Amino acid sequence: MRIFIGLTDFAHIASTYAKAFRALGHETYTLVAQRNLFYPDEHYDLVLSDVIPAQQHSGWKRLLSLGKWKRVVVPQFIRALWTHDVFIFVFATSFFSSFLDYAILKLFKKQIVSVFLGDDVRYWYAFRERFRLLAGSEYSCPDNNEPYYGYRHNFYDTQLAKVKAAERYSDLILSQPDMDQLQSRPYMRVNTPLDLSEFRFSVPNRVVPIILHAPSDKEVKGTTHVLAAIEQLRLEGIRFEFRLIEKVSNVKLREMLADADIVIDQLWLTTIGTLAVESLASGNVVLASYHQEFSAIPAGCPVVNVTPWNLTEKLREVILNQPQRLALAYAGRPYVEKYHNHLLIGQQILDWLKPGGIQRYDFKPTFFQDEFVMPSELLQEERKKLRKLRPEGCWKRISQALRLESATTK
Repeated sequence: MRIFIGLTDFAHIASTYAKAFRALGHETYTLVAQRNLFYPDEHYDLVLSDVIPAQQHSGWKRLLSLGKWKRVVVPQFIRALWTHDVFIFVFATSFFSSFLDYAILKLFKKQIVSVFLGDDVRYWYAFRERFRLLAGSEYSCPDNNEPYYGYRHNFYDTQLAKVKAAERYSDLILSQPDMDQLQSRPYMRVNTPLDLSEFRFSVPNRVVPIILHAPSDKEVKGTTHVLAAIEQLRLEGIRFEFRLIEKVSNVKLREMLADADIVIDQLWLTTIGTLAVESLASGNVVLASYHQEFSAIPAGCPVVNVTPWNLTEKLREVILNQPQRLALAYAGRPYVEKYHNHLLIGQQILDWLKPGGIQRYDFKPTFFQDEFVMPSELLQEERKKLRKLRPEGCWKRISQALRLESATTK
């Protein structure tokens, strides 16, 4: 089978998928718009920014640059259309803003996999309303998600266009509940794939542990609360070494993980992220916020479940209780091998694409259809901003992709 993967390598997922499919005996082609800053040496078959350097010119020079972009992208799409059987779009990407490529691919009976990973499809207002409605339930966590309500502010129309294009044309959608507020179709859980050969397993088991926190975004990862907990434990006289890691390549980070004892990851949302999984594979005790049932996290997850308000208590416990820390550290690697091995995940995707390959979907979202109401005032305000940010032609393509004029305000 010939598999196309693109158009971004968010969280290293595209390149890890490619390694898995190649190891399983399939031909792959990876095309990304630009390199992932944390994986500067990763190999891709084509990096568009290497061929077309970013242009900051205005006027006719910018138009020429856009023309050059089209002269590269369109032939690449046509080439892929004729030479590949399966198309995996990571992070809700598309060759064209109108998602015309999705329609063409289905016309030629190609299989499409849409992989959603977070802010590619998450819409802040729907996200907030979803968790407000859950207030008081076993899944309640509205305050925990507050940093995400305004993070990377996006527009309802553009987010909905991406979701609806994927739902209309994809054979398989991979997603998670903390990002499915605009989704209607049943989908399978997206699990972070890891090539375990890249991670050195080591459990130092120090009496005085090394604690590591490596936020990609301090606000979103809850770094303020992490630093407050660290300071409180220092005032108590508890011995440890703390390292705040920022802006390092993943290769260097992996070595740091193998040398650490404890890793504190994100304190918001309802699932475990890539860093948490990488840390488990490296032999760390991991502290992070998640909800196992709501996000359908596989049973037996050894990540210590924390919130900003109990982080100090939980961190104190794993520092002082060395036997418990040792048991948690040794539980991590087997868990990752069972649920995050890139070869198993790659084969799982291929099995799901077979006729009858999915007997039961992991999730059947209902919030968008049954409960969400988009305020007309907010919608009109966003559309005014969108028209200023995007050329009129692009706005029209977004509207065409939506095909939801009667449903936008409900």
